[in-house]
Amino acid sequence: MNAPALPLRLRRVSEWVRRGGVLADIGSDHALLPVHAVATGLVRRAIATDLRQGPLAAARRTVERFGLVDAIELRLGDGLSVLSPGEADTVVIAGMGGETMAQMLSGYPLASIRRWVLQPMNAPAALRRVLDAGGMWLRHEEVLMEHGRLYVLIVAEPPTVGRAESHSDPAYTAVRSDPLQLRMAYEFGPLCLRRPSPELGAYMYDVMQRWERAMTAARESRQPAAQSKAMELARLHAAAQTWYRHSTRARRTGEQARMTLTKLRGQAAMSTHASTETTILVGDVVAAIEAWAPIHLALEGDNPGLQLGRVDKPVRTVCLGLDPYPATVDAALKAGADLLITHHPLFFRPLRQLDTASARGAALARAVAADLAIYSAHTNLDVAEGGVNDVICARLGLQDPEVLDVTGREALYKLVVFVPEEALDTVRDAVCAAGAGHIGRYSHCTFRAAGEGTFLPEEGAQPYLGQVGRLERAREYRLETIVPAGIRHEVVDAMLAAHPYEEVAYDLYPLALSGKAHGIGRVGNLPEPVRLADFAHLVKQRFGLAGVRYAGDPQLRIERVAVLGGSGRRWVRSAIRLGAQVLVTSDMDHHSMAEAWQDGLAVIDATHAALERPVLEAVAQRLRETFGEAITVHIVDVPEDPFHWV
Repeated sequence: MNAPALPLRLRRVSEWVRRGGVLADIGSDHALLPVHAVATGLVRRAIATDLRQGPLAAARRTVERFGLVDAIELRLGDGLSVLSPGEADTVVIAGMGGETMAQMLSGYPLASIRRWVLQPMNAPAALRRVLDAGGMWLRHEEVLMEHGRLYVLIVAEPPTVGRAESHSDPAYTAVRSDPLQLRMAYEFGPLCLRRPSPELGAYMYDVMQRWERAMTAARESRQPAAQSKAMELARLHAAAQTWYRHSTRARRTGEQARMTLTKLRGQAAMSTHASTETTILVGDVVAAIEAWAPIHLALEGDNPGLQLGRVDKPVRTVCLGLDPYPATVDAALKAGADLLITHHPLFFRPLRQLDTASARGAALARAVAADLAIYSAHTNLDVAEGGVNDVICARLGLQDPEVLDVTGREALYKLVVFVPEEALDTVRDAVCAAGAGHIGRYSHCTFRAAGEGTFLPEEGAQPYLGQVGRLERAREYRLETIVPAGIRHEVVDAMLAAHPYEEVAYDLYPLALSGKAHGIGRVGNLPEPVRLADFAHLVKQRFGLAGVRYAGDPQLRIERVAVLGGSGRRWVRSAIRLGAQVLVTSDMDHHSMAEAWQDGLAVIDATHAALERPVLEAVAQRLRETFGEAITVHIVDVPEDPFHWV
């Protein structure tokens, strides 16, 4: 069954959902996580809840689109009030403030749920306090980085029988007696502090910067309460700074992570308000889209990317449209948008003049005057997994889609790292969770070979094994795996974070082999054969058209379908070669349609706009999942199809 793609943040959440049970997603919004969990067989049933009718209606559309109405129950209600104790095996609450989540959990019988998977947008300390007070034990903690933002993930469970006589979480045992260290653990996570990561280093740096601003503001106040707060923050800041300074890995990898964050923010320094609200920039939104649909996927001669504006412009409202028509620009301006994202580029050919007396020129002048940024994701979004053509496949119910015309393949790297025997599983799981080790339909593909490593710790070293000044011999494994080029930095960071050594010996080198194919169009199979005439009616219905043109025998048996958003004239031969009986596309001329028909390929010609506009909903979902409530996303409601039917 097809499943919606998840951003990294939700993918990591999904990896901690208990298999085979019931999932409850509180504040599910578009129900992407429940749909993905059920569609992939991770859980047998799911419950998706939301406080508002609008998000719940969006969730219903997602559930219906994937045909999972019987497996996913939608509930309208506030927080955990709609969930009976013990009704779910895993409860996920993601994308809310930590204080709000802590209030939800307070008073709820936490031990009635076998696993809590929590992703607070801020204030994780409040959430950890409630979990600790409620007798929950931390199973896993990490800080994630995605598209220039840092996210905290917390997994907690009730202590199982036989684990301990006391209900006190052992993760806090070492700091229970020291209030300052306990607060440090609540703020940054006791499990995170034991195993520093690049993301934790960057997160700690940002929190300390926020504390410094708060201390400055408090010291400037003459109120006794403010002075007391300044002193408390100063002690906490000093404790965090001491830990940070003495943690070689946090300091080293934290610097790498902060450089990456700065790059993702369009070379602008990160700015965090004292209220912990992050300013989203045009560069952040661009990074989020291009992480999904990289510019290098675009076909030759295309012009995707930022068409108008600047990457360091703050963004609160984003509008989406198919074409940068004057009506689309005006609708975005009326909505108060800071950024307009279109599928078709504003500038496809070099601009030789700008006549502001024309409708298009006048609209551009209004956009410039209003500082409206305009960005286009064109053929890179056609090619991208989950983009235009995959959305068409999903709407038509096609199964096992493959690329119609391969335009490139992902480069591959080989990662080789030497790991002590006791850490082998931990490091392997970390690199595979980061995306390494995929070969075709197989994941976690690795190879290991045992051997003996030697090293001599010099003065100043803090070795995991051995002693300073003494040659150490260690039983180690050579662990190697395949890494796609696009995520090699993330995989290496995950490996370094999981590896116990102070200095890690590893190699990363490019391979002559190529990875996953990407390209234009898709070919997939129908669940059961249908007549061409009936399938043409299905296309008309699924894309909301008054009519479609088709060429071919109305009685032709259709089992395999090729689709291509936009003009498909050039891909008739590819569709025939891959065994399709029909090509669903647009902009077909008389001769191209007739030749395809004579060569045995039926053609259904829907309008260009009708086939491509549905991808805007997928773009909107991606942005809402990535940025949550930090930005508002609208799809403009303007006529974009130039054709009318009589």
